[in-house]
Amino acid sequence: MIDIKPEKYEEFKKFMAKKLSHETGRKFLPSDIFVGNSSLSEIILDKYKCIFANMSELSSFDNLKNLEFIWGDIMFFTRDINRLSKLKFIEGQLLFSNKKVKTFKSLEYVKELVFLSCDVESLGSIKKIKENLKVVGSLGDFGSLEYVGGDVILIEARAKSLNNIEYIGGDLYLDYEGYPCDIQDLGNLKYVGGKVFLNDKQKEMFKDKIIERNGECYFRNEESFAYEDLSL
Repeated sequence: MIDIKPEKYEEFKKFMAKKLSHETGRKFLPSDIFVGNSSLSEIILDKYKCIFANMSELSSFDNLKNLEFIWGDIMFFTRDINRLSKLKFIEGQLLFSNKKVKTFKSLEYVKELVFLSCDVESLGSIKKIKENLKVVGSLGDFGSLEYVGGDVILIEARAKSLNNIEYIGGDLYLDYEGYPCDIQDLGNLKYVGGKVFLNDKQKEMFKDKIIERNGECYFRNEESFAYEDLSL
């Protein structure tokens, strides 16, 4: 989350309202923006479209129906994410723990995405993850995801393909310390910036896609590939 001094809150809200209005082509007012470090459970949030605060203590989305942008970390204690029907952007970590998640219908960008002991049907509308994607548990498919700037760690995920993912900036873990996932197809993958971690069966399956060097595996990157930035 951005560190803003309380005496600068109003000035910052005016700046962000102007910036969001320019970038989205829609009118944002300073009153649409919440900035603060106080307990969010004590704040009436239903009038805000943009929040600069961590939201790890929220258990209900009842008062977040107009929310579009979050700058801060958020942990969901409820699985009903689609009640946030307008949320498109999270500049922070989005974490689910011990939840069954169906899909994402509006979210397009998140800084970091973590599922711990979750059953996830699909990543749905998410197109870009700025840093890491970590899945511990079941993941059906990657939906619209094209870009992961950091590591992709898949522990026992049931997805068979990486689908539309083109770019991984860090390491790709298809086997994490003896816990493999079910990936059998690398989909549209064109670039991996780090190493690829595979078991022996996976090495044989993807032998035309990887290079082994000094006992470590690397993806055969497309030299001419340049990812088109999807930043919102």
